[in-house]
Amino acid sequence: MIISKKISSSIAETLSANNIISEQEIPIYSYCLDYIIELFFLFIFAVLYGVFSHKLPETLIFLAVFTPLRSFGGGFHASTPKRCAILSLITFVFVLYSGAISSALTWQWTAAFAISLSVIAVLSPVGTKNRPMTPERKISLKKRCLLFCVILTILYIFFYLHNLQRLYGTLAICMLINLINIVAGYILEKKTTSKPMILTQRKIIHFR
Repeated sequence: MIISKKISSSIAETLSANNIISEQEIPIYSYCLDYIIELFFLFIFAVLYGVFSHKLPETLIFLAVFTPLRSFGGGFHASTPKRCAILSLITFVFVLYSGAISSALTWQWTAAFAISLSVIAVLSPVGTKNRPMTPERKISLKKRCLLFCVILTILYIFFYLHNLQRLYGTLAICMLINLINIVAGYILEKKTTSKPMILTQRKIIHFR
């Protein structure tokens, strides 16, 4: 976003002018602030869209599920913040307007939620080439992800017992999409880690 870039650059330059950061750190802070501001704009857009489309509960579920799971569970990440924003918007619109489908199903969404939750709990966290993880960070994120999965299970049971089909259906759809994201990231991670091993084996064979 042009606006977010201008704001982030201005803030970073101001921090440098006040000797809070060095001139060399301006591009780093500008990039990070640009990412944060874009997320903020997307959050505001999502909430306003949910209000005017009379789908605020679904919007809040989407934001409450996707944001933590993307942080704790990892998975596929777009190569640039712009692509990430576009994919997030497409996913948001899809989840919001799949309420008509979710309200027509009951046990199917419960099964989908249970399977998605189980696979996510086992595979997460998943790092990628764009966002690698250290072993220590993986352990920390695993604990957070498992705790969050417990919270989501309690939330799903609450919606189900109160017969809130649109809400537990939306929650199940969010989990399915996160499952696809994490599985895709897991496959990419395996491919990335297997390439150096293949190259090493080829070099050993060639040397022999």
